[in-house]
Amino acid sequence: MDNRERQNSFAAKIMGAVVKRGRQVFRRKGPYEFSRAQRIILKHQPAGQLRHIPIAGQQFWYRNPLELLHSQEEILADEIYKFNSNTDRPFIIDCGANMGMGVLYFKNSYPQAEVWAYEPDQTNFELLQKNVATFHDVTLHQQAIWTHNGFITFEASGTLSSKIVEGEEAATASSMVRIPCVRLADILAQRTVQLLKIDIEGAEYAVLKDCAPFLHQVENMFLEYHGYVQHTSELEELLLLVRQKGFVYYIREAAACLPHPFTDKQRKGDYDVQLNIFCYRLP
Repeated sequence: MDNRERQNSFAAKIMGAVVKRGRQVFRRKGPYEFSRAQRIILKHQPAGQLRHIPIAGQQFWYRNPLELLHSQEEILADEIYKFNSNTDRPFIIDCGANMGMGVLYFKNSYPQAEVWAYEPDQTNFELLQKNVATFHDVTLHQQAIWTHNGFITFEASGTLSSKIVEGEEAATASSMVRIPCVRLADILAQRTVQLLKIDIEGAEYAVLKDCAPFLHQVENMFLEYHGYVQHTSELEELLLLVRQKGFVYYIREAAACLPHPFTDKQRKGDYDVQLNIFCYRLP
């Protein structure tokens, strides 16, 4: 082989490697996955602008790319809401539906499922409407889940962190609004629920206590707990309640809020205890 042939062979190998690498960057591993290129783009996109990206054969709309990445990883890739149902048409209640990633997962897992999704934040609710418009048997409620029917003070941030606020916190909230709320206990009293998902940014303690008489209606419950280290007794009370209602539970850290708990003690500002609690019944 002369020098020219060697040069051509070397160039062909380089080009082949570049093409292969390019295919890897743009390749998706499955319908729920983002390619490496898409992930890089999302990590550097500014928040606020309405955009869409293909997921599971449809366009999924979002405004905050980092929240989209987080939801995709947790809900679609890790499948934290995965559960087995003894019916092809499970009844699922999604409390804190946000932009609709959970509903997308539920309807792709159980196409005949009946889903009630609750999302009080106006910005999030508009995304939810767009993202689940093609699904049947999905009922959307622009209401906060709470302990009574009526209205409640709400801090609407248009993010995953929108939440009910009361007392002194309500007086200082930057984007405070009055919104409709609905009592979850009244809903649970009416029918059996195959999966109850609760991710309501700190309201779970009050809501679960109020729902205690009707938790026997729930087969599986996902609870994202948001709390503070100085309120550890509330977490203990919730876990005892869950056991008393016949559930076993598995706890996984949702966010590492205190990297050094012995020295940090407690986080300033947001919740310093965030846990994913999986509640289910053994055969």
